[in-house]
Amino acid sequence: MVKAQTRAGEGRVDKLFVFGMLCLTLLNAIQGKNGLDESSSLLNEVLWTLAYVVAGVRLLALNRKLRALLSRSAPLLVFLALSLASTLWSVDSFVTLKNSIELIGTATVAFYVVASLRLVEFLNVLAVFFGASGLASLALIFVSPGRARMFWGSGAWEGIYEEKNALGAAMALAIIVFLTLILRRGTKYKVLAAGGLALSLTLLFGSNSATALLDCVVVVAIGLVALACVSPSFGGVSRIVAFLGAAFGVAGAVVLGFDRDAVYEALGRTQGLSGRVDFWPYLNEAVNARPILGYGYGAFFRSPVSKDYLSYYVVEAGGWTPYHAHDSFLQTCLDTGYVGLAALVVAILVSLFRAVTFFLRERDVVSLWPLLVTLFLVFGSYTETYLGNFNTLGTILFVTAFLYPVRANAGEPEAVPAWRTRRAAISARTL
Repeated sequence: MVKAQTRAGEGRVDKLFVFGMLCLTLLNAIQGKNGLDESSSLLNEVLWTLAYVVAGVRLLALNRKLRALLSRSAPLLVFLALSLASTLWSVDSFVTLKNSIELIGTATVAFYVVASLRLVEFLNVLAVFFGASGLASLALIFVSPGRARMFWGSGAWEGIYEEKNALGAAMALAIIVFLTLILRRGTKYKVLAAGGLALSLTLLFGSNSATALLDCVVVVAIGLVALACVSPSFGGVSRIVAFLGAAFGVAGAVVLGFDRDAVYEALGRTQGLSGRVDFWPYLNEAVNARPILGYGYGAFFRSPVSKDYLSYYVVEAGGWTPYHAHDSFLQTCLDTGYVGLAALVVAILVSLFRAVTFFLRERDVVSLWPLLVTLFLVFGSYTETYLGNFNTLGTILFVTAFLYPVRANAGEPEAVPAWRTRRAAISARTL
């Protein structure tokens, strides 16, 4: 009895710690309004260092779970080790050493999340986090539009985030979480989850983030089709309809052709992707100059080397200087070259394989979450830098999505799905 109470108390403390660590990603985002230099403020550094220490200490107490996770995390560990090793050839060794340590610290936070909380518990914490950040963003938009909207209060919504795309990405991820909780059998407070979903949709549309909106629609559609085809909660008719709908959609795109211009026009965008295409050629030149190992993790945009390639673009753009590649894969090539890109791609492929296997085994909506989050981050990485950043929600979610199927395989699965409970009851009555 005492041990059970102790475990329950530790569980509540872990949830509070995890919620606090997620809130730190907001602090990083808000300070990011002034660029990467300002995001490394003393307050930011102190709070994130405390988060790393807390996560590390708790992992030592959960060493058995930690060993099980580490034993199946080789792709992630290789990517982290390569980022740290890039200090040796970095164009700014101090920046690379500092940033790579923070990347390892961010991964440590994600390991702590998976070791301490079951997946459904983490989803509940995420729901509270997204709900709080969404309400804060909505309040700031109406109370102080000059700070929470573009163009001094007349443009797209930014909320408490540094820019509209960050708000859009956060709310798209929130939609995935709230939908998961709404569709899960036995979920408490479904009305609150529905309210969170409505709030997230409102903020997503208000952000006018084409990447987040398109990414969210595609991923949610994939998830619904997967559930209809696999989950025992859906009948045969639902599976047939889902299969035929997906088949006709793919066939239509093949026969009629995929008009990218029409898609961009519907989203209010051009194929220039809001100026990203304009500076990508300069970054490709930089990659071609150091293709194998890159410039060191996080060092390219912080060093004078970037000016050698971007100076002409900065003049043409009226003085605006990009501080990241707006493409996770291009950013990785700049950081650690094609070797680093290969490590990242292997980690993504392993994550996708494990997520699919996890869902096919469990066949419930909660087990679908790692796959949906990984797909969202990968799809969005072609126009945003979602993967491989330190102290960001994207990296924490990618690592947790990579690890939760590992935790389940290590003998700590989620609660038994309702369909298994019903099947066991029927078998018992038959016997």
